[in-house]
Amino acid sequence: MSNAEAVKTRKRIQEFEGVVTDRLKSLKNNRFYFFQTGVEQSKENIQEVQATVSQFNNTVEELMTLAESFGDVSELDPTKQGIESILEELDAVEVFWNYTSQALHLLEELLNTPWGKVDAPTIEQDIKTLQKGLKDLKVSLPPSQTSHDASLYSYM
Repeated sequence: MSNAEAVKTRKRIQEFEGVVTDRLKSLKNNRFYFFQTGVEQSKENIQEVQATVSQFNNTVEELMTLAESFGDVSELDPTKQGIESILEELDAVEVFWNYTSQALHLLEELLNTPWGKVDAPTIEQDIKTLQKGLKDLKVSLPPSQTSHDASLYSYM
C-alpha cells in the first residue's frame, strides 16, 4: 500500500473513531433511559442502536483489512473500545427493561386476580422475588452523570 493510501486510511479511521465517540456521548440522551418511554418503545430504541452498532462492526472489519495492509491495526483499538462501551451500556439497559417488563406483567396479573382467588402468601413471595431481582440488577452510572444524579441511582 502506498504512503498516500495509508494516510487516507488513517484519516478514515480517525473520522470513524469520532463517529463512534459521538454516538457513545449521545447515548445518554436516548429515550430508552426514560421510564415514560415505556417498555416496548425502549426495546425498539435499543434495537435501533444495536443495528447501528452492527454497522459500526462491519465498518471496523473493513477498516481492519485496510489497516492490516499498512501494518497498524492498533489504530482501531479506541474505536473498538468505544463500540464495546456502547454494547455494555445497551446490555445494562436491556436487563433493566426486561426486569421492568417482568415486573409489570406480574403486577398486571395480580391486579386482574379476582378478590376471592387472591393468595396472599404467594403474592408476598412474588413481590419479594421482584424486590430481590431489583437489588440484583447491576446499575452503573453513565460517565456523564454528576454526583447529584448518583443519589437518584442509589434508590434504584
